[in-house]
Amino acid sequence: MIRVKYKHLLGRPFVYGSSDCYGLARDFYRDNWGLELTDYARPDGWSDAGQNLLVDNFTKEGFKLVHDEPIHLMRPGDALLVALRSAVPNHIGIYLGDSLVLHHYQGQLSNTHPFSGIFRNMVCAHVRHPLAVLPEEKSSVQLIDLIPAHKRAEILDAINRSKTPSVQADSERQDSP
Repeated sequence: MIRVKYKHLLGRPFVYGSSDCYGLARDFYRDNWGLELTDYARPDGWSDAGQNLLVDNFTKEGFKLVHDEPIHLMRPGDALLVALRSAVPNHIGIYLGDSLVLHHYQGQLSNTHPFSGIFRNMVCAHVRHPLAVLPEEKSSVQLIDLIPAHKRAEILDAINRSKTPSVQADSERQDSP
C-alpha cells in the first residue's frame, strides 16, 4: 500500500530546468514533508562534464547516503540517483513503496515505473532525508541526524572531551584504597 502523495505529480510534461526529474523531486518532498529544496541551476551538459550535481545538491539539502542497507529495506521517500549513459548520477527516481518509483525521463511525461530490471541496475546512489519519514517510522529519526555533519562532529568531540575527565576520576577512585 502506497501512503505518500504522488498521483497529482503524474503526467507532467518535461521542461528541462523546471519540470524535470529534480523539479518533480522538489514538489514531491514539499507536498509530502514540507521540505523546500533549493531550485539549483542545472546547466546543459553538467553530467557529461563529470559534475556530480545530484549527489552534491541532495547532500546540501540534508539528505544522507544510505550505505549497507539491503534494497528491500528502502523506505517511501528515498531518492534513487541513477546514471543514464553517464559516469555520474544524472536522473532521480523516488521510491514510493510496493516496488514502485516516481520519475520523469527527458522527453516523457512524469510517471511511475517498477523498481526492477534496468532501472534497479542503474541506481548508483540511494539517499534519504531524516525528515522524510512516514508517521509510524518517526521514532527511528534521531536528533543527531538533523544536525549538519560538520557541526555533529564538533558536538560529538565536545561530548567525548567532557566524558574523559570523569572517566579518569572514576578509575582513580576505584584504584584508591
